[in-house]
Amino acid sequence: MPGLRAPEAGSPDGLLTFRHIAYNLFGPPAVGHLGTAFSKPPTEGNPMTRPRSAAALAAGALTLTLAAALAAPATATATPTSRPGGPTSPAGPADPTGAARPSDSASTAAVVTPVAATAPTTVITANPSDTQKCLDVTGQSTASGTLVEQWTCNGGTNQQWYWTEAGELVSVASGKCLDIPRFSTDGGVQAIIWPCNGGTNQKWTQTLVHHAGVYNLTNVNSGLNLDVQGASPADGTPVIQWPQTYGLNQWWFYGSVPTARG
Repeated sequence: MPGLRAPEAGSPDGLLTFRHIAYNLFGPPAVGHLGTAFSKPPTEGNPMTRPRSAAALAAGALTLTLAAALAAPATATATPTSRPGGPTSPAGPADPTGAARPSDSASTAAVVTPVAATAPTTVITANPSDTQKCLDVTGQSTASGTLVEQWTCNGGTNQQWYWTEAGELVSVASGKCLDIPRFSTDGGVQAIIWPCNGGTNQKWTQTLVHHAGVYNLTNVNSGLNLDVQGASPADGTPVIQWPQTYGLNQWWFYGSVPTARG
């Protein structure tokens, strides 16, 4: 076994005992815990030492290996959601113009937060920009199929949203839901508004990514995150769905409704 020291001279049949293996694997124990039971390799004169066969040694090593493996935390694997059929609505662009920047805060533990019905609020991107950008329905339109983008926060009702208990994000201006068209599971598809119909492509989960109240918003149907395309700071940049990148352009937080600017 790599890393084991050779047995001391005089050990029975030149074989390591189980205690000797433990000593080589873990070193001497801390004082006050295991005493001197494994404080040194056994010697020939130790009455507590019993010779072990090669098979017993192999079994003991395997047991230690399995114990270490079982003690390690399990890694959860997400199961992708199958693509159901759904209502026809316009499709978004096929691909984003650039990849989102990764964030140094990727190690933050993710906590999925239950969605509850809320009063109207703005949904603000954490994507770096010279002005604060909000989730915005293009041109203040209330028409079904209108594309969703980022735009400088201005207090318009097309930038105000509220959550339903079903996990839908509804535009105050139109009363329509934030929707991924045609139940698409493709990255790069731009979000729209569409009459609320209970589809999973209109339902979102929010996952806390920062203790200050910053979230990933993830589409239930596709498992992809709401994303400012290419991490662009420009007004009018499409808001799309995209796989997890840990970029700031996938981070969102809530603000109070500002006073509309003239």
